Formats: sequence, C-alpha cells, structure tokens
Amino acid sequence: FNQVKIWPNPSTDLIYLNLNMTDRTTLRIDLYTIDGRWVKALLENTDLEAGEQQFQFSLDEDLPAGTYFIKGYSSNAKSFTHTLIKR
Repeated sequence: FNQVKIWPNPSTDLIYLNLNMTDRTTLRIDLYTIDGRWVKALLENTDLEAGEQQFQFSLDEDLPAGTYFIKGYSSNAKSFTHTLIKR
C-alpha cells in the first residue's frame, strides 16, 4: 500500500477505507480494541488488483464508543494500522 485513508474519523456508524494498492494481493482487515483485543474481521482474505480500492464498513450499533485500531494484512507481507474513534 502506498496510501491508506479512513474517513470519517471519528465516526458513528459507517466508515470508508481507501487503499492504493501497489501490487495484486490478498487482503484481510481486522478491527481491534485499543488494548489489542480482536473485535471482528472487516474484510476476510479478499483478492485485490493493483490500483485504488474503496470499501465501506458498518460499525455495529452494539459496538461501544471508544478508540479502536484497524489493521490490514496482505499476502505480500505488507500491513497497515490506523486509529479509529467511534462515537
């Protein structure tokens, strides 16, 4: 990835994730609490082409307000971590 953007942040219900992929890869994106506990998979082992990719994710209503981490892992050993605030 050479660019990762998440908006709106803070968010109440929907978030958008924009990735600029440098290579074709398989991607997984997970949501974690601020203390590192896994919450859920946002995207599970999805094959993606190189180029710009955009995703929309719904934050569950029962997900408490707070600070979370969004972590992405690719099959070509690249990763990203971004902080997300849910209101």
